[in-house]
Amino acid sequence: MGMTDASSSSPLEGPVVIAGSGSALTGSPLWCQILADVTGHPVVVDADESSSQATVRGVALLLGAVLRGRWDWDPHCPHAAAVTYQPDAATREAYSVARARHERAYVLLLEG
Repeated sequence: MGMTDASSSSPLEGPVVIAGSGSALTGSPLWCQILADVTGHPVVVDADESSSQATVRGVALLLGAVLRGRWDWDPHCPHAAAVTYQPDAATREAYSVARARHERAYVLLLEG
C-alpha cells in the first residue's frame, strides 16, 4: 500500500492527520509540503526538535484514537508544539497526473 492509499483505508473516523517528528521532517519544510500535497491531508510536524518524547507522544495519541475508534486529536492543543502543512489542491492534482503516468509506464515495462 502506498502513501496515497494509506489514508483512504484508515479504520478511524474523522479527519486524517499525518503527524511526524525527527530531523527528516523538521529539517525539510519542502518534504513536509510534498507529503501534504501527495496525500491530500494536513501534515503536522512536532516543531520541538529537541523533543525526545515525540515517538512516545505519537504512540499514545494513536493508541487513544484506536481505542476510541476516532481520531479527535486537536493539533493546536497547548502541549503540542506543531507546525501544520496544508495540502495544495493544484499541486496534488499535478502529483496525481504524474503518478498515473508512472503507473502506466510501469505496466508497459512489466509487459515488455
